[in-house]
Amino acid sequence: MVSKKDKTGSRSAIPTLEWERELAADADYVLGIDEVGRGCLAGPVALGVSAVSAQRLTAGVDAVEGVRDSKKLTPHRREVLLPQLQQWCDAWAVGWASSEEIDQWGISHCLGLAALRGIAAVQHALQAGATVPVQCAVCGTGACRAAGDAMGAVDAAGVEGAAIGAPVAPNERCARFHAILDGPNDYITPAAQTFDAPALIAPCRVSTRVKADMTCALVSTASVIAKVTRDRYMTELAEENPQWAAYDWADNKGYGTAAHRAAIANLGPTPYHRRTWHLV
Repeated sequence: MVSKKDKTGSRSAIPTLEWERELAADADYVLGIDEVGRGCLAGPVALGVSAVSAQRLTAGVDAVEGVRDSKKLTPHRREVLLPQLQQWCDAWAVGWASSEEIDQWGISHCLGLAALRGIAAVQHALQAGATVPVQCAVCGTGACRAAGDAMGAVDAAGVEGAAIGAPVAPNERCARFHAILDGPNDYITPAAQTFDAPALIAPCRVSTRVKADMTCALVSTASVIAKVTRDRYMTELAEENPQWAAYDWADNKGYGTAAHRAAIANLGPTPYHRRTWHLV
Protein backbone atom coordinates (compact mmCIF):
# COMPACT_ATOMS: atom_id res chain seq x y z
CA MET A 1 0.00 0.00 0.00
CA VAL A 2 1.14 3.52 -0.65
CA SER A 3 0.12 6.94 0.52
CA LYS A 4 -2.10 9.33 -1.32
CA LYS A 5 -0.04 11.98 -3.07
CA ASP A 6 -1.93 15.20 -3.62
CA LYS A 7 -0.21 17.84 -5.73
CA THR A 8 -3.30 19.87 -6.49
CA GLY A 9 -3.26 22.05 -3.40
CA SER A 10 -3.98 25.75 -3.67
CA ARG A 11 -1.06 28.08 -4.26
CA SER A 12 -2.57 30.62 -1.91
CA ALA A 13 -0.15 32.02 0.64
CA ILE A 14 -2.85 31.61 3.27
CA PRO A 15 -3.31 27.98 4.38
CA THR A 16 -6.87 26.74 4.82
CA LEU A 17 -8.66 23.77 6.36
CA GLU A 18 -10.24 22.77 3.05
CA TRP A 19 -8.48 19.42 2.65
CA GLU A 20 -8.71 18.71 6.37
CA ARG A 21 -12.51 19.03 6.15
CA GLU A 22 -12.57 16.58 3.24
CA LEU A 23 -10.56 14.02 5.20
CA ALA A 24 -12.82 14.50 8.22
CA ALA A 25 -15.59 12.71 6.33
CA ASP A 26 -13.76 9.41 6.91
CA ALA A 27 -11.82 10.13 10.10
CA ASP A 28 -12.40 11.01 13.72
CA TYR A 29 -9.18 13.01 14.02
CA VAL A 30 -7.15 14.72 11.31
CA LEU A 31 -3.47 15.35 11.99
CA GLY A 32 -0.97 17.73 10.44
CA ILE A 33 2.70 16.69 10.44
CA ASP A 34 5.81 18.64 9.46
CA GLU A 35 9.52 18.33 10.15
CA VAL A 36 12.18 20.77 11.27
CA GLY A 37 15.92 20.18 11.30
CA ARG A 38 16.19 17.62 8.53
CA GLY A 39 19.17 19.33 6.91
CA CYS A 40 21.00 20.35 10.09
CA LEU A 41 24.55 19.35 10.90
CA ALA A 42 23.87 19.25 14.64
CA GLY A 43 20.97 18.51 16.92
CA PRO A 44 17.89 16.32 16.61
CA VAL A 45 15.24 16.28 13.93
CA ALA A 46 11.82 17.34 15.22
CA LEU A 47 8.39 16.39 13.87
CA GLY A 48 5.46 18.54 14.88
CA VAL A 49 2.07 16.83 15.10
CA SER A 50 -1.17 18.80 15.46
CA ALA A 51 -4.59 17.18 15.85
CA VAL A 52 -8.15 18.46 15.45
CA SER A 53 -11.29 16.37 15.70
CA ALA A 54 -13.48 15.74 12.69
CA GLN A 55 -16.38 17.04 14.75
CA ARG A 56 -14.80 20.49 15.01
CA LEU A 57 -13.72 20.48 11.38
CA THR A 58 -17.19 19.62 10.08
CA ALA A 59 -18.69 22.20 12.45
CA GLY A 60 -16.68 24.87 10.65
CA VAL A 61 -13.84 25.65 13.05
CA ASP A 62 -11.48 28.29 11.65
CA ALA A 63 -7.70 28.14 11.62
CA VAL A 64 -5.76 30.46 13.91
CA GLU A 65 -5.47 33.84 12.24
CA GLY A 66 -2.00 34.46 10.88
CA VAL A 67 -0.81 30.86 10.84
CA ARG A 68 1.61 30.19 7.99
CA ASP A 69 4.45 27.86 7.12
CA SER A 70 7.02 28.54 9.84
CA LYS A 71 9.60 29.55 7.23
CA LYS A 72 7.34 32.44 6.20
CA LEU A 73 7.14 33.87 9.73
CA THR A 74 9.63 35.85 11.79
CA PRO A 75 10.92 34.27 15.01
CA HIS A 76 8.91 36.80 17.03
CA ARG A 77 5.72 36.03 15.14
CA ARG A 78 6.21 32.30 15.64
CA GLU A 79 6.63 32.80 19.38
CA VAL A 80 3.45 34.90 19.52
CA LEU A 81 1.47 32.29 17.59
CA LEU A 82 2.71 29.26 19.52
CA PRO A 83 0.39 29.41 22.57
CA GLN A 84 -2.59 30.22 20.34
CA LEU A 85 -1.86 27.21 18.14
CA GLN A 86 -1.33 24.89 21.09
CA GLN A 87 -4.64 25.96 22.61
CA TRP A 88 -6.44 25.62 19.26
CA CYS A 89 -5.37 21.99 18.78
CA ASP A 90 -7.25 19.17 20.44
CA ALA A 91 -3.78 17.74 21.02
CA TRP A 92 -0.27 18.46 19.81
CA ALA A 93 3.19 16.98 20.25
CA VAL A 94 6.74 17.13 18.98
CA GLY A 95 8.49 13.85 18.23
CA TRP A 96 12.28 13.69 18.22
CA ALA A 97 15.10 11.61 16.80
CA SER A 98 18.60 12.33 18.05
CA SER A 99 21.76 12.95 16.06
CA GLU A 100 23.04 9.59 17.31
CA GLU A 101 19.94 7.84 15.96
CA ILE A 102 20.32 9.68 12.65
CA ASP A 103 23.91 8.43 12.38
CA GLN A 104 22.81 4.90 13.22
CA TRP A 105 19.66 4.57 11.10
CA GLY A 106 19.71 7.38 8.53
CA ILE A 107 17.59 10.49 8.24
CA SER A 108 14.64 8.97 6.38
CA HIS A 109 13.98 6.30 9.01
CA CYS A 110 14.49 8.82 11.81
CA LEU A 111 11.96 11.20 10.27
CA GLY A 112 9.43 8.38 10.37
CA LEU A 113 10.44 7.34 13.86
CA ALA A 114 10.12 10.90 15.21
CA ALA A 115 6.75 11.30 13.51
CA LEU A 116 5.49 8.07 15.09
CA ARG A 117 6.68 9.25 18.49
CA GLY A 118 4.71 12.45 17.97
CA ILE A 119 1.61 10.58 16.80
CA ALA A 120 1.81 8.27 19.81
CA ALA A 121 2.08 11.25 22.16
CA VAL A 122 -0.95 12.91 20.54
CA GLN A 123 -3.00 9.73 20.82
CA HIS A 124 -2.13 9.37 24.50
CA ALA A 125 -3.07 13.01 25.09
CA LEU A 126 -6.42 12.48 23.36
CA GLN A 127 -7.01 9.24 25.26
CA ALA A 128 -7.69 11.16 28.46
CA GLY A 129 -10.53 13.28 27.14
CA ALA A 130 -11.48 12.30 23.61
CA THR A 131 -15.16 12.41 22.66
CA VAL A 132 -14.50 9.49 20.29
CA PRO A 133 -12.62 6.64 22.03
CA VAL A 134 -9.05 6.43 20.80
CA GLN A 135 -8.56 2.95 22.20
CA CYS A 136 -11.00 0.29 21.10
CA ALA A 137 -13.33 -0.97 23.81
CA VAL A 138 -13.40 -4.38 22.13
CA CYS A 139 -9.85 -5.23 21.08
CA GLY A 140 -8.09 -2.82 23.42
CA THR A 141 -5.56 -1.77 20.81
CA GLY A 142 -7.32 0.43 18.31
CA ALA A 143 -6.54 -1.91 15.43
CA CYS A 144 -10.05 -3.07 14.58
CA ARG A 145 -11.60 0.22 13.44
CA ALA A 146 -8.71 0.99 11.13
CA ALA A 147 -8.95 -2.43 9.57
CA GLY A 148 -11.65 -1.31 7.20
CA ASP A 149 -9.39 1.55 6.15
CA ALA A 150 -6.43 -0.76 5.73
CA MET A 151 -8.34 -3.36 3.73
CA GLY A 152 -9.85 -0.64 1.58
CA ALA A 153 -6.53 1.01 0.73
CA VAL A 154 -5.59 0.74 -2.94
CA ASP A 155 -2.12 -0.32 -4.01
CA ALA A 156 -1.73 2.60 -6.40
CA ALA A 157 -0.43 6.13 -5.94
CA GLY A 158 -2.91 8.97 -5.75
CA VAL A 159 -5.95 6.96 -4.68
CA GLU A 160 -5.94 6.03 -1.01
CA GLY A 161 -3.72 6.67 1.98
CA ALA A 162 -1.92 3.82 3.69
CA ALA A 163 -3.16 2.75 7.11
CA ILE A 164 -0.52 1.96 9.72
CA GLY A 165 -1.70 -1.20 11.48
CA ALA A 166 -2.60 -4.81 10.84
CA PRO A 167 -5.96 -5.55 9.15
CA VAL A 168 -8.48 -7.30 11.40
CA ALA A 169 -12.26 -7.39 11.49
CA PRO A 170 -13.61 -3.83 11.36
CA ASN A 171 -15.37 -2.38 14.38
CA GLU A 172 -16.98 1.04 14.77
CA ARG A 173 -15.76 1.71 18.30
CA CYS A 174 -12.19 2.69 17.54
CA ALA A 175 -11.13 6.15 16.44
CA ARG A 176 -9.85 6.70 12.92
CA PHE A 177 -6.80 8.90 12.40
CA HIS A 178 -5.75 10.46 9.11
CA ALA A 179 -2.50 12.42 8.93
CA ILE A 180 -1.43 14.96 6.32
CA LEU A 181 2.34 14.79 5.89
CA ASP A 182 4.20 17.63 4.21
CA GLY A 183 6.25 16.58 1.20
CA PRO A 184 6.06 13.98 -1.58
CA ASN A 185 7.17 10.89 0.37
CA ASP A 186 5.58 8.89 3.17
CA TYR A 187 8.46 7.99 5.48
CA ILE A 188 6.10 7.19 8.37
CA THR A 189 4.51 3.95 7.17
CA PRO A 190 7.84 2.15 6.48
CA ALA A 191 9.17 3.18 9.89
CA ALA A 192 6.04 1.79 11.56
CA GLN A 193 6.96 -1.71 10.39
CA THR A 194 10.31 -1.74 12.22
CA PHE A 195 11.20 -3.13 15.65
CA ASP A 196 12.05 0.26 17.13
CA ALA A 197 8.76 1.93 16.20
CA PRO A 198 6.64 3.10 19.14
CA ALA A 199 3.32 1.36 19.61
CA LEU A 200 0.32 3.42 18.56
CA ILE A 201 -2.97 3.24 20.43
CA ALA A 202 -4.79 3.36 17.09
CA PRO A 203 -3.47 3.04 13.53
CA CYS A 204 -3.12 6.16 11.44
CA ARG A 205 -3.58 6.63 7.72
CA VAL A 206 -0.97 8.85 6.07
CA SER A 207 -1.47 11.05 3.01
CA THR A 208 1.24 13.26 1.56
CA ARG A 209 0.97 16.64 -0.08
CA VAL A 210 3.72 18.75 -1.60
CA LYS A 211 3.91 22.12 0.16
CA ALA A 212 1.22 21.14 2.63
CA ASP A 213 2.90 23.47 5.11
CA MET A 214 1.81 26.34 2.85
CA THR A 215 -1.69 25.13 1.98
CA CYS A 216 -3.02 23.06 4.91
CA ALA A 217 -3.54 24.95 8.16
CA LEU A 218 -3.07 21.85 10.31
CA VAL A 219 0.34 21.25 8.75
CA SER A 220 1.25 24.93 9.08
CA THR A 221 0.31 24.63 12.75
CA ALA A 222 2.57 21.60 13.18
CA SER A 223 5.34 23.45 11.36
CA VAL A 224 5.28 26.38 13.78
CA ILE A 225 5.05 24.16 16.86
CA ALA A 226 8.03 22.08 15.71
CA LYS A 227 10.12 25.09 14.68
CA VAL A 228 9.69 27.04 17.92
CA THR A 229 10.23 23.94 20.06
CA ARG A 230 13.40 22.87 18.26
CA ASP A 231 14.80 26.41 18.09
CA ARG A 232 14.34 26.73 21.85
CA TYR A 233 16.09 23.42 22.36
CA MET A 234 19.11 24.46 20.29
CA THR A 235 19.30 27.82 22.06
CA GLU A 236 19.21 26.12 25.46
CA LEU A 237 21.83 23.62 24.32
CA ALA A 238 24.12 26.50 23.37
CA GLU A 239 23.52 28.34 26.65
CA GLU A 240 24.19 25.23 28.71
CA ASN A 241 27.46 24.53 26.88
CA PRO A 242 29.48 27.74 26.62
CA GLN A 243 32.53 25.68 25.66
CA TRP A 244 30.83 25.18 22.30
CA ALA A 245 30.11 28.85 21.66
CA ALA A 246 32.11 28.80 18.43
CA TYR A 247 29.48 26.56 16.80
CA ASP A 248 26.94 29.39 17.24
CA TRP A 249 23.93 27.12 17.73
CA ALA A 250 21.91 29.88 19.35
CA ASP A 251 21.91 31.63 15.99
CA ASN A 252 22.17 28.90 13.35
CA LYS A 253 20.11 26.25 15.25
CA GLY A 254 22.46 23.56 13.97
CA TYR A 255 22.23 24.40 10.27
CA GLY A 256 25.37 24.44 8.15
CA THR A 257 26.33 28.10 8.08
CA ALA A 258 29.86 29.08 7.09
CA ALA A 259 30.75 29.89 10.70
CA HIS A 260 29.37 26.57 11.90
CA ARG A 261 31.35 24.59 9.33
CA ALA A 262 34.49 26.58 10.12
CA ALA A 263 34.13 25.75 13.81
CA ILE A 264 33.77 22.05 13.01
CA ALA A 265 36.88 22.21 10.82
CA ASN A 266 38.87 23.90 13.59
CA LEU A 267 37.50 22.14 16.68
CA GLY A 268 36.01 18.93 15.39
CA PRO A 269 32.46 17.65 15.96
CA THR A 270 30.66 17.51 19.30
CA PRO A 271 28.49 14.61 20.52
CA TYR A 272 25.50 16.51 19.11
CA HIS A 273 26.82 16.57 15.53
CA ARG A 274 25.67 14.11 12.89
CA ARG A 275 29.05 12.50 12.37
CA THR A 276 28.08 10.51 9.27
CA TRP A 277 27.20 13.73 7.43
CA HIS A 278 29.50 15.91 5.33
CA LEU A 279 30.26 18.38 8.10
CA VAL A 280 33.00 20.45 6.47
